[in-house]
Amino acid sequence: MVVKQGDIIGIGGLAIDCLPENASYCLVITHSCDLARTTEHTCEIIPCVSVPTCDGNKTNGKHPRELHFQIDDHWYSVKAENKRSIEKDSVSCLHPVFSLEEQMLQNWLSFRYRRQALPSGVHTLLFDRLKLDELVKKHGKHLLGVWMLVERCNDDKDNDKDIDIEDNASYSVNLYFVFDSASVGLFFST
Repeated sequence: MVVKQGDIIGIGGLAIDCLPENASYCLVITHSCDLARTTEHTCEIIPCVSVPTCDGNKTNGKHPRELHFQIDDHWYSVKAENKRSIEKDSVSCLHPVFSLEEQMLQNWLSFRYRRQALPSGVHTLLFDRLKLDELVKKHGKHLLGVWMLVERCNDDKDNDKDIDIEDNASYSVNLYFVFDSASVGLFFST
């Protein structure tokens, strides 16, 4: 899958009903993990409409219902209410013409769409080898969240940036399980 969350794609060839007249692109809002999964068959998009100028209240995700962004010298708007679902196969071969900054987009979409996309190597470690999904399934009722920090060991690179897991490299993986304080005793007693 070439397309990821935050990508702006052309509307040519997409089977979308009722697009606004002045829509020239679509913003992909489906999370990148869901785009990669074969069990998910749809992709959520929002039509991008050209606007004459930007509204500063609607840039950088400040407005909850509308987002303004710039591509080259042109300003565009997306409105949350215009979200549509289309067949994922119709976007799988498209290449983005532009990408929005992911953190800003996720903030705009709200926490409903915010979750971590794991590199394949980390996913394999956590779910296939450590069986994290089984642990969370068993105790998930009391679990508020799982946060992680993945850092490459003995690396001079800036560890604050996203990393790709490479073969034959060592990584430090810190998992933080966050529980409701009233449920901690229940978890450790079972």
